[in-house]
Amino acid sequence: MTVTYDTLNIPDPETNEELLDRLLTEIKELEMKYYNYENRDDKEDDILLSIENEITLKKSEYSDAGGTFD
Repeated sequence: MTVTYDTLNIPDPETNEELLDRLLTEIKELEMKYYNYENRDDKEDDILLSIENEITLKKSEYSDAGGTFD
């Protein structure tokens, strides 16, 4: 069996608009991950907390870069 990994192709240098788009996409993906995991019967609180922390960090990074949640 072969395992392949997708890599993020982050341009160097990344413009502010590209950064905001990437962070917003990452936030949405983390929120979907949280939603899907939260609805499982075998969920573990420490994993939910870990995902929550990731979302909080990404939202802070997004806000610090000038993004808003309007």
